[in-house]
Amino acid sequence: MSEGPIRRYSSDGSSEEVPARARTRAELLKEAALAVPHMAMLLSRLLRDRDIPRVRKLFAGAALAYAVSPYDLLPDGIPFVGRIDDVVLLAAAVHSLMLAVPEDRLDAYWEGSRDALDIVAGLVQWGADLVPGPIHRIITSAP
Repeated sequence: MSEGPIRRYSSDGSSEEVPARARTRAELLKEAALAVPHMAMLLSRLLRDRDIPRVRKLFAGAALAYAVSPYDLLPDGIPFVGRIDDVVLLAAAVHSLMLAVPEDRLDAYWEGSRDALDIVAGLVQWGADLVPGPIHRIITSAP
């Protein structure tokens, strides 16, 4: 993922557009980690939004309860796989909430940079896309 072009100005007043440097994976992950407080605020506002269907909010609450519960379909002791079910379920729930509001309202609820929102939304969608197709369609088509 790269940023848009950068305008570079010289001392004689002329300017030129140069392509921005592509960010490294570490830079992207750092930006996503710094967005966690903004994500918490966004989720709080989404859960209080009266236009989001109650079933989507209940799903988000159930996903959170499942993630913090000591009982799992896939035990957490299994390396990698044990945690992935929690992450995928949470991503699907957050994705469902984000799809339920218009993009301009999502932008209004987000306090961070638009770039950070794009990164977080991409990560959430990536996790939600790991949910099997039929289940994913049920989650995202809920009223």
